[in-house]
Amino acid sequence: MFKKKPVIVGYQGIPGSFSEEAAMYFITNKIKKYKNIELLPLGTTSEVILHLIDGSIDYGVFAYTNTIGGRVRETKEALDEHGNEICVLHQRSMRIHQCLFAKQGIKLEEIKTVVSHIQGLKQTAKFISKNLPYARMSKQIDTALTAKLLSKGILDRYTAVICSKQAGEKYGLSMLAEKIEDSENNYTEFWLTKKM
Repeated sequence: MFKKKPVIVGYQGIPGSFSEEAAMYFITNKIKKYKNIELLPLGTTSEVILHLIDGSIDYGVFAYTNTIGGRVRETKEALDEHGNEICVLHQRSMRIHQCLFAKQGIKLEEIKTVVSHIQGLKQTAKFISKNLPYARMSKQIDTALTAKLLSKGILDRYTAVICSKQAGEKYGLSMLAEKIEDSENNYTEFWLTKKM
Protein backbone atom coordinates (compact mmCIF):
# COMPACT_ATOMS: atom_id res chain seq x y z
CA MET A 1 0.00 0.00 0.00
CA PHE A 2 1.27 3.47 -0.92
CA LYS A 3 2.41 5.46 2.12
CA LYS A 4 1.69 9.19 2.00
CA LYS A 5 4.79 11.37 2.04
CA PRO A 6 5.20 13.28 5.34
CA VAL A 7 4.84 17.05 5.53
CA ILE A 8 8.26 18.44 6.47
CA VAL A 9 8.59 21.48 8.74
CA GLY A 10 12.13 22.84 8.77
CA TYR A 11 13.23 25.17 11.55
CA GLN A 12 16.31 27.22 12.32
CA GLY A 13 18.35 25.54 15.04
CA ILE A 14 18.61 22.12 16.61
CA PRO A 15 16.42 20.16 19.06
CA GLY A 16 15.95 22.25 22.21
CA SER A 17 15.99 25.58 20.35
CA PHE A 18 13.38 28.29 20.69
CA SER A 19 12.59 27.83 16.98
CA GLU A 20 11.78 24.16 17.60
CA GLU A 21 9.34 25.26 20.31
CA ALA A 22 7.77 27.73 17.86
CA ALA A 23 7.57 25.02 15.19
CA MET A 24 5.73 22.72 17.61
CA TYR A 25 3.26 25.53 18.33
CA PHE A 26 2.60 26.08 14.61
CA ILE A 27 2.14 22.35 14.02
CA THR A 28 -0.31 22.03 16.90
CA ASN A 29 -2.27 25.21 16.20
CA LYS A 30 -1.88 26.22 12.55
CA ILE A 31 -1.15 23.19 10.36
CA LYS A 32 -2.77 20.45 12.43
CA LYS A 33 -4.82 19.20 9.47
CA TYR A 34 -1.90 16.97 8.44
CA LYS A 35 -1.57 13.57 10.08
CA ASN A 36 2.05 12.87 9.16
CA ILE A 37 4.39 15.78 10.00
CA GLU A 38 8.14 15.60 10.52
CA LEU A 39 10.42 18.26 11.99
CA LEU A 40 13.76 18.96 10.32
CA PRO A 41 16.37 21.00 12.23
CA LEU A 42 18.38 23.32 9.99
CA GLY A 43 21.35 25.46 10.97
CA THR A 44 20.37 28.94 9.84
CA THR A 45 17.43 30.96 8.56
CA SER A 46 19.10 31.00 5.15
CA GLU A 47 19.12 27.18 5.10
CA VAL A 48 15.42 27.13 6.01
CA ILE A 49 14.56 29.51 3.17
CA LEU A 50 16.74 27.69 0.62
CA HIS A 51 15.13 24.35 1.57
CA LEU A 52 11.70 25.95 1.09
CA ILE A 53 12.69 27.27 -2.33
CA ASP A 54 14.08 23.93 -3.56
CA GLY A 55 11.02 22.08 -2.23
CA SER A 56 12.81 19.80 0.23
CA ILE A 57 10.64 21.15 3.07
CA ASP A 58 6.98 22.18 3.02
CA TYR A 59 7.06 24.81 5.77
CA GLY A 60 9.79 26.85 7.42
CA VAL A 61 10.04 28.37 10.90
CA PHE A 62 12.52 30.99 12.04
CA ALA A 63 12.85 34.01 14.34
CA TYR A 64 12.21 37.42 12.82
CA THR A 65 12.66 39.99 15.62
CA ASN A 66 13.11 40.34 19.38
CA THR A 67 11.94 43.10 21.71
CA ILE A 68 15.43 43.49 23.26
CA GLY A 69 17.80 42.35 20.51
CA GLY A 70 15.91 43.83 17.55
CA ARG A 71 15.66 42.23 14.13
CA VAL A 72 17.50 38.95 13.78
CA ARG A 73 20.38 39.84 11.48
CA GLU A 74 20.71 36.45 9.76
CA THR A 75 16.96 36.53 9.00
CA LYS A 76 17.15 40.06 7.59
CA GLU A 77 20.04 39.05 5.33
CA ALA A 78 18.27 35.88 4.16
CA LEU A 79 15.04 37.78 3.46
CA ASP A 80 16.93 40.54 1.62
CA GLU A 81 18.25 37.86 -0.73
CA HIS A 82 15.29 35.48 -1.07
CA GLY A 83 12.30 37.09 0.68
CA ASN A 84 10.31 37.50 -2.54
CA GLU A 85 10.31 33.70 -3.01
CA ILE A 86 8.50 32.85 0.25
CA CYS A 87 5.36 34.00 2.03
CA VAL A 88 4.52 34.35 5.71
CA LEU A 89 1.50 32.29 6.77
CA HIS A 90 1.47 32.96 10.51
CA GLN A 91 3.39 34.90 13.13
CA ARG A 92 3.76 34.13 16.81
CA SER A 93 5.24 36.32 19.53
CA MET A 94 6.79 34.00 22.12
CA ARG A 95 8.03 34.88 25.62
CA ILE A 96 11.73 34.04 25.85
CA HIS A 97 13.46 33.05 29.09
CA GLN A 98 17.23 32.76 28.81
CA CYS A 99 19.28 30.65 31.23
CA LEU A 100 22.98 30.31 31.96
CA PHE A 101 24.33 26.74 31.91
CA ALA A 102 27.75 25.21 32.49
CA LYS A 103 29.31 21.76 32.83
CA GLN A 104 28.46 19.89 36.03
CA GLY A 105 30.60 21.09 38.96
CA ILE A 106 31.65 24.42 37.38
CA LYS A 107 30.87 27.52 39.44
CA LEU A 108 29.90 30.98 38.17
CA GLU A 109 33.20 32.53 39.30
CA GLU A 110 35.15 29.96 37.22
CA ILE A 111 33.56 30.95 33.92
CA LYS A 112 35.99 32.45 31.39
CA THR A 113 33.82 32.51 28.23
CA VAL A 114 30.11 32.91 27.54
CA VAL A 115 28.78 31.49 24.26
CA SER A 116 25.37 31.95 22.63
CA HIS A 117 23.57 33.14 19.53
CA ILE A 118 24.06 36.90 19.11
CA GLN A 119 20.42 37.37 20.18
CA GLY A 120 21.06 35.45 23.42
CA LEU A 121 24.05 37.69 24.14
CA LYS A 122 22.06 40.87 23.37
CA GLN A 123 19.10 39.80 25.50
CA THR A 124 21.30 39.16 28.56
CA ALA A 125 23.98 41.88 28.18
CA LYS A 126 23.26 43.57 31.54
CA PHE A 127 23.26 40.28 33.45
CA ILE A 128 26.57 39.22 31.88
CA SER A 129 28.17 42.63 32.47
CA LYS A 130 27.17 42.55 36.15
CA ASN A 131 27.86 38.89 36.94
CA LEU A 132 30.66 37.94 34.52
CA PRO A 133 32.45 41.22 33.74
CA TYR A 134 35.72 39.48 32.82
CA ALA A 135 34.22 36.74 30.66
CA ARG A 136 34.84 36.78 26.93
CA MET A 137 31.73 36.74 24.69
CA SER A 138 31.58 34.34 21.74
CA LYS A 139 28.85 33.97 19.08
CA GLN A 140 27.38 30.74 17.76
CA ILE A 141 24.60 30.11 15.20
CA ASP A 142 22.08 28.71 17.71
CA THR A 143 21.48 28.85 21.46
CA ALA A 144 20.68 25.13 21.74
CA LEU A 145 23.75 24.26 19.67
CA THR A 146 25.96 25.96 22.27
CA ALA A 147 24.51 23.63 24.92
CA LYS A 148 25.19 20.59 22.75
CA LEU A 149 28.76 21.70 21.97
CA LEU A 150 29.51 22.25 25.65
CA SER A 151 28.03 18.89 26.64
CA LYS A 152 30.16 17.11 24.01
CA GLY A 153 33.36 18.76 25.27
CA ILE A 154 33.84 20.80 22.08
CA LEU A 155 33.78 24.04 24.07
CA ASP A 156 36.27 24.70 26.88
CA ARG A 157 35.29 23.31 30.29
CA TYR A 158 35.13 26.83 31.80
CA THR A 159 32.57 28.05 29.28
CA ALA A 160 28.98 28.97 30.10
CA VAL A 161 26.22 28.99 27.49
CA ILE A 162 23.04 31.03 27.24
CA CYS A 163 20.09 28.97 26.07
CA SER A 164 16.61 27.82 27.00
CA LYS A 165 16.02 25.76 30.14
CA GLN A 166 14.84 22.94 27.87
CA ALA A 167 18.09 22.94 25.86
CA GLY A 168 20.39 23.06 28.90
CA GLU A 169 18.57 20.18 30.56
CA LYS A 170 18.32 18.19 27.31
CA TYR A 171 22.11 18.24 26.94
CA GLY A 172 22.82 17.43 30.61
CA LEU A 173 24.25 20.76 31.75
CA SER A 174 24.03 22.44 35.16
CA MET A 175 21.98 25.64 35.46
CA LEU A 176 23.89 28.55 37.01
CA ALA A 177 21.10 31.13 36.63
CA GLU A 178 17.54 31.21 35.32
CA LYS A 179 15.57 33.99 33.58
CA ILE A 180 18.64 36.15 32.97
CA GLU A 181 17.10 38.22 30.17
CA ASP A 182 17.49 41.96 30.79
CA SER A 183 13.75 42.68 30.63
CA GLU A 184 10.55 40.85 31.46
CA ASN A 185 9.33 42.11 28.10
CA ASN A 186 11.54 39.68 26.17
CA TYR A 187 9.52 38.38 23.24
CA THR A 188 10.63 36.93 19.92
CA GLU A 189 8.40 36.92 16.86
CA PHE A 190 8.59 33.67 14.91
CA TRP A 191 7.30 33.15 11.39
CA LEU A 192 5.72 30.13 9.76
CA THR A 193 6.57 30.39 6.08
CA LYS A 194 5.98 28.64 2.79
CA LYS A 195 7.28 28.85 -0.75
CA MET A 196 5.40 31.32 -2.96
